[in-house]
Parts: sequence; structure tokens; C-alpha cells
Amino acid sequence: MAHCEPQSSRRFLNVLLVEDDDIDARIIGLVADLVENFELGVTRVNSLVEAKSAIKTTKYDICLLDFWLGRESSLRFLSALEEMDERMGTVVLSNISPQEATNFRLATRRNFFLPKAECTPDQLSSAIGAVAPLDP
Repeated sequence: MAHCEPQSSRRFLNVLLVEDDDIDARIIGLVADLVENFELGVTRVNSLVEAKSAIKTTKYDICLLDFWLGRESSLRFLSALEEMDERMGTVVLSNISPQEATNFRLATRRNFFLPKAECTPDQLSSAIGAVAPLDP
């Protein structure tokens, strides 16, 4: 009788990480590795220009997006995402307060706001689950 490994019940998601800070990117990557419900294939870019280019060439399920990239906020990029890919959900990661996130209207049906200080594997898994596109 052959021994078979059980199939992984973790759903694979192709993730675009838009983060300009190397330390934050490393921490988010480590947290993403610990997410239990999903297997995350993370590709990191450093800028919104690189993110737009990446989305044109590769299909991503989720975007993990730093709110502040240098001196530029990602608000315009969030608006443009709907035109670039109508299915991709976004988790906006930032050190801004939840009140500021509400004022910027960062949480929508397609976007989830997650404070960086609360970016644990469980919280990230919940955020991704809230915006991940359904399987086709």
C-alpha cells in the first residue's frame, strides 16, 4: 500500500507586493510565509511605476500595497487598479491611523486596510480572504 501525502488545502495566490522600504518588505514577506490559509507567491516591486508595469505583464490575484511610497500616496494607483485589473483585490498596508484610512476611503469591497503594526499571519490571512477573487 503506497503512502500518499495529503493534498495541500491552501489556495495559491499570486501576490504583488508594492513596498519601497526594504525592511518592511522583508517583514511582510516573512509574515506572508506564515499565512496558513493561502500559499502566497510574492513578487515585490519598489514603486507605482514598477507596479503598473508588472500588472501589464503578469496576472496577480492580490496586491499588498504600501500607502506611502516615498512622498507619494497610492490613492491614484488604487483608482487606476480597477481599470488595470477588475478582479484583483488590494490590501493597503500603512502606519496611518484607522481614522485616516476611513477618511481616505481605503476600505471598499475590493480594498482592505491593514495597519502595518497589526500585520500578523492571521490578520493578513483575514485581509486577503476579504478581497481575494473567487476561484473561476
